[in-house]
Amino acid sequence: MWTRHIADSLQLLALAPAAGRDWVDIGSGAGFPGLPIKLLLPEIRLTLVESQNKKATFLREVIRTLGLHNAEVYCGRAENWGRTTRIVTLRAVEKFEDVVPVAARLVAPDGTLALLIGESQTRAATDLLGLGWKAAASRPIPKSAGRTVWLAQRRGASE
Repeated sequence: MWTRHIADSLQLLALAPAAGRDWVDIGSGAGFPGLPIKLLLPEIRLTLVESQNKKATFLREVIRTLGLHNAEVYCGRAENWGRTTRIVTLRAVEKFEDVVPVAARLVAPDGTLALLIGESQTRAATDLLGLGWKAAASRPIPKSAGRTVWLAQRRGASE
């Protein structure tokens, strides 16, 4: 639990100063990486996007029980969320090739897409994003057997 879920999630904390206050986590499931980040950075506004009602209900209950402020659950598909934000996180989702472009559309200009993925998926992520993005960082997650934090920056309107 600690290594695979919590420690993986906390690898994203290095983004905090550059990313701003608004985070959205796509396909939140059990709340990773969004909830551990929110617990350590209570000042951020966090939206957990989860399409399965049962999981969304669980996430709402966790937020209520922990008394987390500026945290909400959007129960629906990410492509219907209808907003953009400075940072979008994505971890362990099905249909990676379908979800990455959807997540990318939710990233505001000059925002960051942060993926917790297998090292073998970094090339696919780069190809899926295409022009308008620049790789910002990629670093292995310690003790994770080939997983990495992969960041891409959406190019701003001025570029």
